[in-house]
Amino acid sequence: MKRVFLLTFIIQLILLQNTHSQLEEYNDLLKKHVTINGLINYKSIASDTIKLSSFLTYFENTNPDESWSLNKKKAFWLNAYNAYTLKIVLNNYPPKKDIDVKENNENPNEINNVGFTITNTTKSSITYIKKKGKNVWNIPFAKIGGKTHTLNQIEHGIIRKKFSDARIHAALNAGSISGPSLINYSFTENNVDESLETLMKKFINDNSKNKITPDNIQLSKVFEWYSEDFEMGNIITFLNKYSSIKINDEAKISFLEYNWNLNENR
Repeated sequence: MKRVFLLTFIIQLILLQNTHSQLEEYNDLLKKHVTINGLINYKSIASDTIKLSSFLTYFENTNPDESWSLNKKKAFWLNAYNAYTLKIVLNNYPPKKDIDVKENNENPNEINNVGFTITNTTKSSITYIKKKGKNVWNIPFAKIGGKTHTLNQIEHGIIRKKFSDARIHAALNAGSISGPSLINYSFTENNVDESLETLMKKFINDNSKNKITPDNIQLSKVFEWYSEDFEMGNIITFLNKYSSIKINDEAKISFLEYNWNLNENR
């Protein structure tokens, strides 16, 4: 019995050390290739993919345990979504426009074919990635704990459904200029709550993403697409938790066009 316990302990210790090493490699990757403003140098990161592959191996071999804290699970899934978004862009870099891409006003994360809202996408765009008639968010490729997921399944079926935390919308890598900035470090059990607070405050007060005055607010499409996630649809109440400018309850609300150009630092 003692030998079994010792062997189990040694195995757990080795796994913990491997996980720590993979996390450090991923952090190093982000710090080297992601700017403080969240722009990604995809060209340079392409020469450093061993670290990303190592991190993705961790997800392939790991299932969140029921004993994990809520923050540990949240950090796990946010990291998985962001890392796999990097992966699919790199696999298709540079994603170029296809003649089959259509334009409409739907939220591209919630549709099953190839319609997107495309604004000023004269360069590369994540929206141009598709496979067998499926857009980038509906391609099954993200391997986690022996199962294969789409980005939509991770975001809507797991992160939004299980955590009910609107702040995650400032943390997910949308692969676009108008999307929230990708942080240049990974989420952990210990930093995820504070990081989400910081990221949401940064996102809301970023004049390139939201234009706020006391009586008139022009918001990112993110707040329109996921309006039910923000204080049960009361967006102004949610915004006032983070905005440096106090917004009046009767302020006029409109939404900015979303720029799907790739969040690239050349």
